Amino acid sequence: MSKAYKLRTEEVEMVKDALLKFVIEEKTVMRESDVIHALIRYRLENLSSKEVLKYREEVLGKDD
Repeated sequence: MSKAYKLRTEEVEMVKDALLKFVIEEKTVMRESDVIHALIRYRLENLSSKEVLKYREEVLGKDD
């Protein structure tokens, strides 16, 4: 099953910057979705709830 998510403009730019860096380093073709999928697969398990709450407060302006 797949699901579509929206990214904020700032995060899209971060992905594009990372992709450009990786393509230059490795001299191979990659897609933005490759970067996002690798980030989820290899970094999500180390994400803490405190980091999510920090993101919600700092970026979204939510104070739960």
